[in-house]
Amino acid sequence: MKYVVPAFLTFILQGCSSTGVTISKPDTLIENPQGIGYLSGDLASSRIWPFTADNIATTLNFRHTASRHIFSITSTQSGIDYSSEEIRGQLFSVPLPAGNYELYSVSFKSNNGVRALYSSSESELGVNFTVEPNEVTFLGQFVTSSLVAKSTLWNTQYPSGLGQLDYHQATEQDQEAFSNRFPEQAALDFNPQHLKGLQAPIKSVTIIE
Repeated sequence: MKYVVPAFLTFILQGCSSTGVTISKPDTLIENPQGIGYLSGDLASSRIWPFTADNIATTLNFRHTASRHIFSITSTQSGIDYSSEEIRGQLFSVPLPAGNYELYSVSFKSNNGVRALYSSSESELGVNFTVEPNEVTFLGQFVTSSLVAKSTLWNTQYPSGLGQLDYHQATEQDQEAFSNRFPEQAALDFNPQHLKGLQAPIKSVTIIE
């Protein structure tokens, strides 16, 4: 199911800056004679029990194909752009040199009440896309939910703290939400993406000690 950003929330958030996303990228990915484009998308988390992911920070890890330089985008859960009973999330937009890129892994950080959990996708994803100059390349919506555990004592289900990521393809309707959130980029061409290779949910199967 594709989650929809509530229209009234995107309206009241127009022009605001998000504190819920951190971006880590090297200086080498700032300037390029080929021009600059914007990599954008929606990082969200489920609020439906027992899949709620309010305490899971999700990181999308990217690689510039030509230089092999990497950068990451993380939902810190310290701020949100929109919220409903089912979902909350943040929109992001990152200036990048025009060129070919790859989403190569997803990682999760959380706490299950006993210890901190660090996990990542099992293998490299190999999801390729292109950032065009003077365009907004909108990847779509990435929704994190928690894998479910079961208490043997109470016979109830609860969030395990291990993440699962579901991908929803970008649509033209996402343009309105993006323009409200980033009005300074609203005049640029909006290029919604249909990323291949993300049809199945991405589960955190590799625990990082």
